[in-house]
Amino acid sequence: MQCLRKLSVSVSDNPERNLDLNDNIDELTKIIPDNKEINYNTWKRVDGEKNIKKMKLVNVNLKKSEFIGIIKTELEDFRMHVYRMKEQYQQMRRLKEQLPQNHMIVHMDFAENYTCRSVDEIQSAYWHQTAITLHPAVAYFKLDGSLQHRSFVVISNELAHNTSTVWSILDILVPQLKQMDANLEYIHYWTDSPSSQYRNKHIFHVIANHVELFNVAARWNYFEAGHGKGPCDGLGGATKRFADEVIKMGAAVIQDAADFFAWASTSTMREVKFL
Repeated sequence: MQCLRKLSVSVSDNPERNLDLNDNIDELTKIIPDNKEINYNTWKRVDGEKNIKKMKLVNVNLKKSEFIGIIKTELEDFRMHVYRMKEQYQQMRRLKEQLPQNHMIVHMDFAENYTCRSVDEIQSAYWHQTAITLHPAVAYFKLDGSLQHRSFVVISNELAHNTSTVWSILDILVPQLKQMDANLEYIHYWTDSPSSQYRNKHIFHVIANHVELFNVAARWNYFEAGHGKGPCDGLGGATKRFADEVIKMGAAVIQDAADFFAWASTSTMREVKFL
């Protein structure tokens, strides 16, 4: 869209207002000379060090016809992306409204790692700070016909946010859910969709064998890329903010995951179950 605006094409700053732009993109781009070579920057995944792919701004030169073809393709992709995003949130709201008894919705995500700090630390300690993994989860369930929720935060010194960590978290979390509802029949997981964490063959195996593993059926739902934000983000942020405050007041010393768990378990965040 930025490139189109630079070419004096009338487009909105609001991406969603451009959903139907494909219908008249040819008419709008008539002001661009047919022989004009269009230069713009775009994000692409390129090879980095040790053959590791990374996103980088790349300069591109295209003929007008090629450029318009790309715009049409990306506009259609974006239109479908927005449609799926809206449909997913609608289904989530509907599921909460119509959640059957003995069913639970578990919305979860990794928070940004918490970095341990001290109020008064020697200089060398600054360069050897310990990180902690926090994995918030919010479970929704019906109680006497009313939708209720319970918040959990799994604390770990394992910094790899991968499938093995997710499996270990489920192994801790699901028994807690079954304690809340001894007749739990079904878990509806909702997460974002990074393939390194939740959307891969290993998680598919867990879901396919969820009954054998946990004695309860389950389904895994994925939010559209970039739209997995929710209560977990607020829960993770609040937990880290409270930890920072008690450290600054000198009320706690948190140097590793064990210290964090010891503080959190006795903190004023009594509505949150720390695991």
